[in-house]
Amino acid sequence: MENHYGIGHIKRLKERFTGNKTTRCEIIELLLLYSIKGRDVKEQSKEIYSLSSGNFRKIFETVEKENINGVGKETKLFFAIVRGFLDEYHKDDFLDKKFSVSTQRGVIEYFKSACSNMANEAVYCVFLDAKNFIKSLVRICEE
Repeated sequence: MENHYGIGHIKRLKERFTGNKTTRCEIIELLLLYSIKGRDVKEQSKEIYSLSSGNFRKIFETVEKENINGVGKETKLFFAIVRGFLDEYHKDDFLDKKFSVSTQRGVIEYFKSACSNMANEAVYCVFLDAKNFIKSLVRICEE
């Protein structure tokens, strides 16, 4: 096996993660390890965590917009893919389900899920069928 940075450290991080014993900063470090191979990324994870004020909803924007030493285009793309995946994941909580938004509470619950990982405000259009069940969601703009 190729000898590179931190095989033991990475293994221990993964074990702690599967045992629900990682810190939030270590979770960022694990994500970085998938796009930055063979390097210590602890400092980058700390910087991302600090710049996002520990708010996981701001991490994607931080990675995208900040100039963090060692975080290049591939890492920014990786985090954008994860963010896109999470956007679609949260939409699936309600799309094609028997979920009605005929009440204010229904609208609030829907958007809590659909927009849970957004760092910025956005305008959406929700398409309903005749019985107020959600058929689709389209983001019109984002600030």
